[in-house]
Amino acid sequence: MKSPVSESVHYDPLQLVVDQDLRVVKLDPALQPLVGSAGEKLELAVVLKAINPEWELPKAPFFEAENNTQFLPWEPGPPASPHGMRLQTLRTGEIICCSLTPALGTAQAVAEAGMHDFPDTEQWGPALFMRLKKSENRVKIYSHHFPGFMYQQRPDLSFSYLDPSLRDAFGLDVNLLQRSGGALMDLIYEKDRDYYLHEVQQGAKNNERFTLNYRLKLPHTGQIIYLQDFRSPVKSANGLLLGYEGVWLDITRQSVAEKRLSSAGWKESLATLTSGLLHDFKNSMTGIGTLSELYCRSMDPSHPWHEGMTMIRKNALEAQKIVQRIIDLNREEAGKRNYHNLRELIKDQIDLVRIVLPKHMRIETDIAETDIPVYLDEVAFRQMMLNLVINSRDASPHDGTITINMRALEAGTNIEGDVPPSGFVSPKEGALIEIADEGHGIPPENLPHVFNPYYTTKEISKGSGLGLYNTKIFIQDHGGEITIQSQQNQGTTIRLFLPTADFTESLKPTGEKRDGGRRTERRTVVIFNESNAAELIDHLRDQQCEVIAFAQAERLLRYLPDVPPESSLLLLVGSHFGPAMQKVAREVEKRFPGLRMVHVHPAHDEGDLPAEFEHLLELTIPPGGKQRRLVMQILDLLG
Repeated sequence: MKSPVSESVHYDPLQLVVDQDLRVVKLDPALQPLVGSAGEKLELAVVLKAINPEWELPKAPFFEAENNTQFLPWEPGPPASPHGMRLQTLRTGEIICCSLTPALGTAQAVAEAGMHDFPDTEQWGPALFMRLKKSENRVKIYSHHFPGFMYQQRPDLSFSYLDPSLRDAFGLDVNLLQRSGGALMDLIYEKDRDYYLHEVQQGAKNNERFTLNYRLKLPHTGQIIYLQDFRSPVKSANGLLLGYEGVWLDITRQSVAEKRLSSAGWKESLATLTSGLLHDFKNSMTGIGTLSELYCRSMDPSHPWHEGMTMIRKNALEAQKIVQRIIDLNREEAGKRNYHNLRELIKDQIDLVRIVLPKHMRIETDIAETDIPVYLDEVAFRQMMLNLVINSRDASPHDGTITINMRALEAGTNIEGDVPPSGFVSPKEGALIEIADEGHGIPPENLPHVFNPYYTTKEISKGSGLGLYNTKIFIQDHGGEITIQSQQNQGTTIRLFLPTADFTESLKPTGEKRDGGRRTERRTVVIFNESNAAELIDHLRDQQCEVIAFAQAERLLRYLPDVPPESSLLLLVGSHFGPAMQKVAREVEKRFPGLRMVHVHPAHDEGDLPAEFEHLLELTIPPGGKQRRLVMQILDLLG
């Protein structure tokens, strides 16, 4: 409802001051014609009613806070008007400064409004444009960081919208998927197609959000990816299906982990069974070894059976050693990291590796006689080495040779490789392990995909496609690098880099994130504001800063112990460095001396700092509200 008497003022900023009883002390001249000759000490509620008869005075607690904001829609509704005035308060002692500024309503109210719901004035066009740009930027940031892919799908299973990043993530032809629903069905793994169609049709009938899991087979690489699909049917008012809206999540790695856990459960049961068999076998070999040794001692060396008994005794002892190593390996648990000498670890593993090689194949080693301490999961390392040798065995000719080398490596050494392109440079001191074969090699078109899960060129019965994928995860989790170099009909070399332990690894918290050996931290900006700092907060968040704002000094001081001072700033935002700000500044200097403080204020208030705070850094808000330069200055201070 628009009152004729208020149409001349309800789009202009208005200022007034009231006392603690909410009686007007100072009135904006523009409001004088509305209230007439009511005189001083006019109630704030009467002023609001004069501007718009449908406005109600906020409850008392609203005015008790140091500052507060409430939106007053021009037509309270329902439905509420998408535009109105924003009432902002700033309390100083017994005086409350109030301002009424034009504002847009909630995002939902604006989204549901038509152009005819907004006044025909020049002001609302820019306001709507800024709201639209801000919403667009938020959506871009959200979609950029969101770990999934959003889509809108038609009833024929073609897409009206599909996240463009799918092209970079999986090499999918987004344009083709938007033109044809059959293109999606061609991508879905053959065994999952009937399930997909049934679940989508059933979900549309139930008219509720539903979830389904299925697989896609990428056309160019043959890689299988697992998707979790969250979707909701979109229907018209009369129930006609218009399509679907939803999100795809790539859960390939989680699916691999689940399969590994399932496999681990079976292997645990199998290990329990084989452990008993190994003990029985070891006891039998012990009996053979003891008996053959007894016969050897009682026989004359010239006896024709002496040489045969000696060979039986020797082989029985070797068998006992191998069985004991397998028993020791089964006793250990994966997931536990400790310090090891890599040279001894590899030498010990080579004895087990020989078991998986046929007698007609040879294994050659060149292990540097250098002690290289490493911090790693021994069981996972042994499993990785065994798997890599099995890969080399399967790719090698009948009488092929597998070579295992290990040497120390200095930081900055170039390591050759085809995957990733041009190999890598060792980021620090460590060890280089090379496993090479003389096999048929990897075709160049397959090299970019060898680390993808479930990617394999072996027969289904001979490989799962997870070996190199798990190897890469192991190496990266231990701070290392991996590369592959291969030539067809000449062989393949896998090079693994593991960093030398500095004996502080066990002191570092689990899950600590690093980038090139440096710990990564988020830049934090804490704001104590006595004025509206919404625009500054939005700009800082657009620059990937973590921003938290407080209007109450007590809450701010309770939060500050959790702030890392070396990567944080405290911004004191306000026109005047008043009592509340001075109190905060004193407490911070006293309790958190390492935290940097900056007074942010409009340019015309420069020099307002009391003498005791003249050492504080000051930044000014540029005229006209253009805050880009201010944000850049804050980012420079954060480093």
